[in-house]
Amino acid sequence: MPSFDLSLKAMLHRLALVLVLVGCRGDDKHALPVVKPSGEPTEPQPAPKVDMSDIEARMKTMFGATQAPDTAAQIAKLEAQRATVPEGERELLDRTIALIKAGEIAMAEKDKVKARQLQLQLTRDTIALYDDMAAAAADDLGTNAMVASSLKLTADQVESLGLADEISPRAIKAKARAIAERMIKVHATTSRAWALHASVTPYSEPETRLRSLARCVKLDATNVWCKKYLDDERADYVRPYCEGSDLKPVSLEWREVSKKPIAGSSTVEHHYETFHVAPTTTFTWKDVVRVQADEPRTEIHRADGKVEHQISSSVTFELAPGKLDAMVAWSRVLELREDGYALFLDGKLLFIEQRARWEDSNPGISNVKIDQFCTKTKTRMLPPLG
Repeated sequence: MPSFDLSLKAMLHRLALVLVLVGCRGDDKHALPVVKPSGEPTEPQPAPKVDMSDIEARMKTMFGATQAPDTAAQIAKLEAQRATVPEGERELLDRTIALIKAGEIAMAEKDKVKARQLQLQLTRDTIALYDDMAAAAADDLGTNAMVASSLKLTADQVESLGLADEISPRAIKAKARAIAERMIKVHATTSRAWALHASVTPYSEPETRLRSLARCVKLDATNVWCKKYLDDERADYVRPYCEGSDLKPVSLEWREVSKKPIAGSSTVEHHYETFHVAPTTTFTWKDVVRVQADEPRTEIHRADGKVEHQISSSVTFELAPGKLDAMVAWSRVLELREDGYALFLDGKLLFIEQRARWEDSNPGISNVKIDQFCTKTKTRMLPPLG
């Protein structure tokens, strides 16, 4: 099997970094508010959960820089490889160099409309290149794992850049999932393949994630990443929940809000600003079919170097089939209009959100207990993990 250490993998590192830097130019539009019981938000909470395998962790470390790399130096390194890589890879290398240059142009563009067009084309071309890199690497686990990780990262960038109406994040994640499915067949006895599979499996399939993590740990008990996520997701799996007749008859509703007048609207003050609230609701408690308890963990880095771990109580709401997609689409329309939505509980405003939702992030409320929404709760039994 050919080695891709000096060619495809190098291209992946540099190409993924370009996309991250393009995405980091704007504000993080997708941080969700943490809401106190009083309804006052605290600091934004990172959302949604994004986990990484050991491969992705190394990539994230690389992406930690806030300044753009020396593009000329990056291109020079790739061009220096042209004479040594196989002919088939040379075409991929040339496309990588072209995309790095395109990324520079996209980052420098001041016109928002033109910048968005450049970002769209850059993302589409990058995804196509990832597809061809995975095909060129055949069954090479290292390269395919990096391609899958890069695809997952690209899906998040599509969300952050507001391109999700033109490029489906789910379709990108499906590509990553397909790669991981192939890797666990070809490398069934390699823990790294199962770590990758767990990392690209959505949280809506907890049993599959748990089994992949358990297989990873069974194959390599020293894999810290798999051990940590297996422990965390076991705990998440058995957290209390309620549904159906056990849901309390609370008044929960999401309404459109705007700083501009809306026909028939009322007004509300929020963070010293006046918002107009639509007279009708778009989503209500009737759209919620399940409430799940959660315990978000926050790391606080103290001045003396010590790290404190704080755990709070919160809930997430599972919506009826199709409703989450409808809420995501609604929030995107509102964001394009520079409007948002407000969440009310028993007539009290909890928060106003002016950013579009992520496709795979269920709505919820932080710093509340599940007893506020359930007459009684249940817990799930862990599935057999082998």
